[in-house]
Amino acid sequence: MRRNAASTEKEAVMTEKRRGRKTQVKGVKDLANGLYLVRARGWDSSGRPIERERKVQAKSIREAQLIKFEFERELSDHAPKVSEPAAPKRVGELSKVWLTHRQQMLRRDGTPRLAPSTRVRYEHTVSVLIEPYLGEVSLEALTRRMVERWRDHLGAHFASATVNGALNVLRSILRDAECRAADGVRPLEQDDTRITDDEPNALDEEELQAFVKAARELYPQHMALILVLLTTGQRISTVLALRLEDVDRARHTLTFRRRLSEGELLPGVKRSRKAHDVAPLLDEVAKELDRARAGLSERQKETGLVFPAEDGRHHARTLLREPFKRILAQAGITKRFTPHGCRRTAAAFYRRVAGSAVSKAIVGHTTDRMHEHYAVVSSEEKRTAARGAFRLLDGGKNGGSDGGSEEAAGAKSL
Repeated sequence: MRRNAASTEKEAVMTEKRRGRKTQVKGVKDLANGLYLVRARGWDSSGRPIERERKVQAKSIREAQLIKFEFERELSDHAPKVSEPAAPKRVGELSKVWLTHRQQMLRRDGTPRLAPSTRVRYEHTVSVLIEPYLGEVSLEALTRRMVERWRDHLGAHFASATVNGALNVLRSILRDAECRAADGVRPLEQDDTRITDDEPNALDEEELQAFVKAARELYPQHMALILVLLTTGQRISTVLALRLEDVDRARHTLTFRRRLSEGELLPGVKRSRKAHDVAPLLDEVAKELDRARAGLSERQKETGLVFPAEDGRHHARTLLREPFKRILAQAGITKRFTPHGCRRTAAAFYRRVAGSAVSKAIVGHTTDRMHEHYAVVSSEEKRTAARGAFRLLDGGKNGGSDGGSEEAAGAKSL
């Protein structure tokens, strides 16, 4: 059976290819006597990828490489034309692209970079605070003055912390498009914060005693959880994720290694997925944990959680919202106090008796600024300091005390 000319030529090329000597140039083989075999990749007329070989005469490997480049250029004439997607022209379109990109970002272990709570916050910011107002504005038309008017309009309807958070998101969105319209816009002053001297979301010594007493009477089933919150200064999302292996009775410590975010369990504490906090386990708290454990069903015990719900899952973070309202009313405390206020109370109490370094280590603060925000200075501390500083006014009768033992007295009867 006779072979056609194409088959014969292909077989000859393959024979020479096997005989050829590899060179330092990828895709070029030396067939000897100035003859080279070059291999190039490209596309056929239908846009499918192909690979072609050609024997060429050249004075050197360098010349053979240049011929190879020309060969590839010929084959590239049929390359499929991939058009770049049109860049978003409006703020609304750009916001959606930014949000999708952030939601799809992954860590090296394959988990999403955004915590579920952050993802929800970004979605709310884009859909509620940015798109309805700036969505139809083109990037070319957007100015700093427009962003300032948008900020001021939101400031009349939302808390300044909410507005400033939205401003930060808008800056990130615009910077991705190399637009700097929001860079010079200043955030709103934090004049609407709920944390003030009169409303610190923290309890003093007398209030703490009344609160704990009322909690024992009304919600003994939540007493262990409340005491862990008060004595460790941890967030409720972290405490609800506590497991039995995190309770070290020998060392009298509680180790917080994970937290809940929108019902999803994440590794680490809030500041870092690789960090954990170690807090002291007081004897009274350990006894309350034992009492709570004794009241659990077998199904709850099998979960390994310290604070499991009746169905064996994690409790919702709102578990103590209504109980706190009733406890405050029973204790006669009229100021605002929430489960997160336990963190502020713990930070302040630990700072007063042990200093900022110990307090920061227990509650997990990494900066002095954040710790100062939580560990508020009470009026009694200020009065004690005044008596010590100006003891000469009463002849020194009330001087010398730094208030340490006095401030610590309220913490003895938890």
